[in-house]
Amino acid sequence: MTQHKEKIENEYKSIREMHQRNQEEEDMKKKLLKEEEVADLREGLYKRLELLKREYANFTHKAVFDTLVVKKK
Repeated sequence: MTQHKEKIENEYKSIREMHQRNQEEEDMKKKLLKEEEVADLREGLYKRLELLKREYANFTHKAVFDTLVVKKK
């Protein structure tokens, strides 16, 4: 019975070690951006946001005049 418990504990330990190694590998792949790169990304995102706001505003405020009475006016 204790041998089974030991095997199970060893398996859990190896799984935890494997997860830890995977996490360390993922952390090594990450890199910090320079302030200049962050500023460029932020500027690009703000420009894109403004463009989307304008497109949305133009789209939502257009009225479809499809009735005969409105078309004659």
